[in-house]
Amino acid sequence: IDIRVGQGADTPFSCGVFHPIIFIPSHLLTLEDSRLDDIISHEQKHIKSGDQLVKWLITAAVCLNWYNPLAWVMWCMSSRDIELACDEAVLRSGKSRFEYALTLIGAAETRCGGTVCSFGAPLLNERIECIMKSRKLTACGFACAALVLASMSVFFVQVTAAKTEDDMPCDANISESVCDAVDTALDGADEQEDSESIVLVCPLAEHGAITGHFGENTNPIGVTTFNNGVNVAAKQGDDVYAAASGIVSKAEYDFEDGNYIVIEHMGGCEIYRHLDEILVAVGDEVESGEVIATVGSTGCATGPNLGFSVMVDGAYVSPESLFE
Repeated sequence: IDIRVGQGADTPFSCGVFHPIIFIPSHLLTLEDSRLDDIISHEQKHIKSGDQLVKWLITAAVCLNWYNPLAWVMWCMSSRDIELACDEAVLRSGKSRFEYALTLIGAAETRCGGTVCSFGAPLLNERIECIMKSRKLTACGFACAALVLASMSVFFVQVTAAKTEDDMPCDANISESVCDAVDTALDGADEQEDSESIVLVCPLAEHGAITGHFGENTNPIGVTTFNNGVNVAAKQGDDVYAAASGIVSKAEYDFEDGNYIVIEHMGGCEIYRHLDEILVAVGDEVESGEVIATVGSTGCATGPNLGFSVMVDGAYVSPESLFE
């Protein structure tokens, strides 16, 4: 690790991933050798922990998710967490808490860029309080932390399982009256056709750019895509048409899908996501080409688009292969 001394910065910092450098402002050479040793130890911990790479990855994540305010909160809080963790790593090596706090006070409280690890990072008061008040993790504390993590894991597994079931709208959570309506509508239908013969009209009068294809999981700026259907870019408020005749089995809101509609018919169903206004109700019979909603950007979408999925015999299939 290169240790360089010079002017141009008020506080020590480390930078670089493959060829790391520790920079010390020349005015800090007046400090005692023990203070300089604390500063160098702090920056060495940053380098050994890979904090420089972590900061670049966090910055890249913010660039890709600039529209998400939580990403900016993460970016702001990460510098604090990294500095606090690095302080504790230095103290675990045998440094005196009191002497280390005095070293921290002696360093300039200045942030040195958003993508470098700086000894004089902000929140100086909080860092000193954490240094002087830090306590070792007891067996009881460790057990409590493990219990909380285990509980959270079980909770998210259950939520994921519930969401997976909800992603099969043709077979689950449909009221008995709707099932009866579907059966009645299909009583006089001919024998179910093979999936290859099913033909759908495009749910938009004018095709927009398909930004998310079936089987892919891309996330272009402006549209959130999914891997069980297609995303079609459209204008806010454009009409959405029923791709096939059938019965409306769902017309409600979901955190991820936003306002969405499920239409069932012989052989399968269609799901219309991220809608603005829903113009049909559960149990309605709709004809192919009938207006059922308007395009919106509800749910996990960052721009107006139609998320469209098709299920045949309980499995998702590519809608593009079935468009008329």
